[in-house]
Amino acid sequence: MCTVSSCGQGDEADHAAPSNAQGAQAGAERLAGSLSERIHLVLGKDSANLKPEQTEMLNRALENDGQVSHADYEQAWRNYQQCMVSKGYQPEPLMRYQDGLYASTTVRNTLPSKEQEEKFQQDFGECRSGYVTYVDELYRMAIGNQGLFFEPTVAIVQCLKEKDLVPANYTPQRFSEERDRYLELLGEYREEGSADANARARRESFTPDFGKADVMTCMVSNGWDPPSDERAPWNPLG
Repeated sequence: MCTVSSCGQGDEADHAAPSNAQGAQAGAERLAGSLSERIHLVLGKDSANLKPEQTEMLNRALENDGQVSHADYEQAWRNYQQCMVSKGYQPEPLMRYQDGLYASTTVRNTLPSKEQEEKFQQDFGECRSGYVTYVDELYRMAIGNQGLFFEPTVAIVQCLKEKDLVPANYTPQRFSEERDRYLELLGEYREEGSADANARARRESFTPDFGKADVMTCMVSNGWDPPSDERAPWNPLG
């Protein structure tokens, strides 16, 4: 449901020592102590993979307490799409949510040959990592993971609590249990041919109300992947 690439942790994320800040999930690992510290970690370990445009955006964010501007966020995604187009691919369809958040939740068609697939993976990695990965991560953290928690389920639950969308005693473990139940029900309802399988499964398994935009903000900003029947297909070769 939530992968490393989609949860905004870059590659191998650096961990910061747990903080005892009020309202935080006790003992939870963090990516850094602040957005600015996270940027310094990124620039220190992964600068060779960043295109100058993304490096400039991160440096601008450092001048703004680690906050990536909406303009830079939009431009980073445009730069990524243009990079893919320049390499001969169709732009990736992106889903957009509240607060202008983009979610890369496409179902991609496998390419005809092994050579084409390997080249695509290399090109995709270069464009995504080079132009948008960390700008995207930092922008989403500022919206839905201000505690910079390493574990996405911890970040989601904290976000939901801060917005009073779940009870105070709601835990990451409970969220994980509800997610597992959701996936189980989703499979059952699809087998039955239910037209609203996803909506039914969400409604009957999760405490948060997915009909509320703020719930989706907490989910998407922390890498929530919608089910495949909600995603746009992408054929990179057209």
